[in-house]
Amino acid sequence: MESISWSQQTTFADCERKWELNYVAGLELQPSSEKKALYRGSAFHAGVAEYLKTGDINKAILSAKDILQELYIPNKTVKDYDNGGRKADTDYYDMLEELRTDVPDALEYYLPNLPVGEGKRYRIATVCDVIGCHEKICDECGGSGEVYVGDEDFDTCEDCEGIGSSCIRHDELMIEYEFNLGNVHGFIDAVLYDTELSRYIIVDWKLRTSFPYTFKVELDGQLQLYATVLNDMGAGIKSAIMWQFKAGIPKPVKLNKDNSISLNNKSTTIERIMSTLPYGWDLMTKDEILEHLGDRLKTHADFEEAVEVPVNEFSMNIAKANTNAVIRRIATARRELEEGVQLPAKVSSFHCNFCDFSRLCATAFTHGVNPDEIIEEYYQPREERPMKFRA
Repeated sequence: MESISWSQQTTFADCERKWELNYVAGLELQPSSEKKALYRGSAFHAGVAEYLKTGDINKAILSAKDILQELYIPNKTVKDYDNGGRKADTDYYDMLEELRTDVPDALEYYLPNLPVGEGKRYRIATVCDVIGCHEKICDECGGSGEVYVGDEDFDTCEDCEGIGSSCIRHDELMIEYEFNLGNVHGFIDAVLYDTELSRYIIVDWKLRTSFPYTFKVELDGQLQLYATVLNDMGAGIKSAIMWQFKAGIPKPVKLNKDNSISLNNKSTTIERIMSTLPYGWDLMTKDEILEHLGDRLKTHADFEEAVEVPVNEFSMNIAKANTNAVIRRIATARRELEEGVQLPAKVSSFHCNFCDFSRLCATAFTHGVNPDEIIEEYYQPREERPMKFRA
């Protein structure tokens, strides 16, 4: 049975034509400002992962900037439809400049207050915490020979005849954990241990321009599927959190020309205002500012929201059934493609998400023109996509 990622599963369930172009034809958009959300999320994830490993905000920001630097393409051009020929892709370069500011700002604002780490509510789980010590080395020869796999200590090392073993992954943190089990593979953002409730929680970090309705987050199946995979490996995951952050952080204080508090302070919080006031400013107290701005102010909950959902036998059975159903349908689709059958596209304007391949649907597939020119201009082989951005 085929092994699939969550991205492939949702792509096929959403639109079979999109799945064919992405996973069979192996196409994806060339680097473009249209992929801003992907780039922003990848850089943010890299920063969060580095911060959880090191606790160093500067290293986190550097990791995010490294991701964005990989996206820089010298002398990138696009077609100039107005004047003919080609022109500099200013939209792409403007996007990169924007992300080089926005992502570090988001990391610097959110991460120091994240309740994860030493002395905080959540600590980062290790591989051994979650799925047990399955890979061991000899205590005497230090694993210069064979790695022993299993839950029990080995009796005698085959290399040095020593007795006693230690787990080789006892300090490997469950951050950006890659798995490939059975028919599912992917990356898990983090597994945390809740010290207050004494349980392990699987977490997905999301940097979003806006938060979806909570019930939509609760219906998201990715964490349920990944929790199911971990539990099949021996974990005891009972809960999942989609930890959401607003891409636009609270804005610094705005002052009028006379240094009074402007009524245009809207997309911000009282905490942000107080922390960005000029040194020595004392025209109003915090309570007076609150009264002055009233309901114009936001709260921190408007910018960061952790939606927790239970993981139970019912939810895991649904996750498994959905994945297996899609895998069976994919097998059928591959046979149909071999027979020359065209896979259907989601053609309704009310339901189509106008994905990366809408150019092909709107031109080559709709009007019957040769798609080669469109593919050459806008797409590239999926294999060229850096692994950090692969789904």
